[in-house]
Amino acid sequence: MSAIRFAVERVGGVSRCARICRVSPSAVCKWLRRDCLPRTEYTGETCHAQRMATASEGAFSAAWLLAHARPESSSGQVHEKSGNRVADAMLEQEKRAQKSPAEAGQHSDHESLS
Repeated sequence: MSAIRFAVERVGGVSRCARICRVSPSAVCKWLRRDCLPRTEYTGETCHAQRMATASEGAFSAAWLLAHARPESSSGQVHEKSGNRVADAMLEQEKRAQKSPAEAGQHSDHESLS
């Protein structure tokens, strides 16, 4: 199951997601067909991921949804940076939180040697 489909289902389906995000149900259906959030989510024009994450009551974070529901460029490459400082900061925070304890410990050990 795609991330966007998972998120829409967790918030209660297409109609409820549309109300949460203040868009039409057809807009949400377009996200599902394209299997990604709209470009405006990554340019800072909208905040659908945050609204959906809040409505999910902890089922997923906005950073997770932004990372897993990214649109592809025309070359088929997934964008690494969104250009939205808030979204990029949330993604970086999520990446740091997902580090294994060993990775986190290596960094701490290295710092203590300095």
